[in-house]
Amino acid sequence: MSCHLRSTSLPSRPHFSEIKAEEELHSLKTHFCRQPASIVTLSDGLRKLAQVYNCVEEIVRLPRNQVDLCLPQQKKMVEKELEQSLVLLDICNAMQENFAELKMSIQELQLVFKRGDHATANLKIDSFFRSATNMQKHFKKYSSKATPEGLSLVRLLVEAREIAVSLRFLQKQPAHIPAQQQCCTAIEAKKHIITSSNRNMACHQRSASLPSIAHSSESKVDVELQRLKSCISSPSATIGTMCGGYARLGDIYKSIEEIMGLPSNQVGLSFPQNKKMVEEELERSLVLIDLCNSMQENLAGLKMSIQELELVLKRGDDAAVQLKVESFIRLAKQAQKPFKKITSSKAVAEDCRLVRVLAETREMSVSLLESTSHLLPKQFTTTKGSKWSLVQKRKVVCEEEQLQALERSMGDLENGAELLFRRLIQSRVSLLNILSS
Repeated sequence: MSCHLRSTSLPSRPHFSEIKAEEELHSLKTHFCRQPASIVTLSDGLRKLAQVYNCVEEIVRLPRNQVDLCLPQQKKMVEKELEQSLVLLDICNAMQENFAELKMSIQELQLVFKRGDHATANLKIDSFFRSATNMQKHFKKYSSKATPEGLSLVRLLVEAREIAVSLRFLQKQPAHIPAQQQCCTAIEAKKHIITSSNRNMACHQRSASLPSIAHSSESKVDVELQRLKSCISSPSATIGTMCGGYARLGDIYKSIEEIMGLPSNQVGLSFPQNKKMVEEELERSLVLIDLCNSMQENLAGLKMSIQELELVLKRGDDAAVQLKVESFIRLAKQAQKPFKKITSSKAVAEDCRLVRVLAETREMSVSLLESTSHLLPKQFTTTKGSKWSLVQKRKVVCEEEQLQALERSMGDLENGAELLFRRLIQSRVSLLNILSS
């Protein structure tokens, strides 16, 4: 009886998260009605909206709401809200892209100020305003929907969505943004900005430091590449040498990632004369990615072959051991095939140091993969007295510990190739983002 009483009383009591979400939404509405909209208030509004959605997430997890949302009459409203949420997601994604473009536009403007090119500065400012105006296009097709009177959770979702969209509309109310108007007026007074000696001096000092940072990082990468080259080309290079080489290459690509993140390089790579070289390097990087992927597959196959060899050794099947050893050597030689069709395609990019560094690192990556492929068949030899040898009755003379060590080596190489593969993909994505920005 008491259980029934508690159960029937649940729907009449709003959960703490529901009350908190209602209060936050009401606070947001009154906040923007009373205070003039600015970048600060809009940022604060987005932060508060995130808190509202956190509360909504908790509300969705409540058992009673999960049951109610599955009821036919509520399910239709939920489906409609899901469709509307897609519009908001598209708007949010478009805004992120536009903000990234505006940020890049400001960085380009800083570089132009540094050069003292007044005509280009005017063009960049005009470009900034065009990009900012383009942001409003996404909202012209949006129409506000009536808030449903049914389930409180759906109503909360609708109100949160409407407020999220309204944050953008607040930027279109000139009477409410005096601070932004003053900023725009200051920007539009182009001569005052360009001839302001103090600002120009500060801009010069900040911008001038960027190329030196980039140059220092590039020099560091050059040194690391040279060390790696001498290391893997050594006649005494071993599997351990190659494993260390993959780790060092991963660090080099990480350094290149940091260099690409510098504003000066992001702007420089987007220039038409450099853009073509970047696109060519992206094409060449696909070959390296294929080689790296192929090496991972071959190493996985070799590791499996060693595991099979361990099993037949335990059974004492001499004939099977011989076949497995020969199979390993065949697989190891197959790893060399992809490199026979590869020709050196190092880009000549003296005007763009970053592209040159990318090309040299790519060539080094190919060399490391190829050197690895040449070392693999040497793990088994047919000469008497070697670590792995075929003796009189075609028995493999080896200890189980040696096979396990070789298996670990194949695993280490596989991990190294996987690390390089991830770095290559990450580097490619960064370059594509720079080109598309």
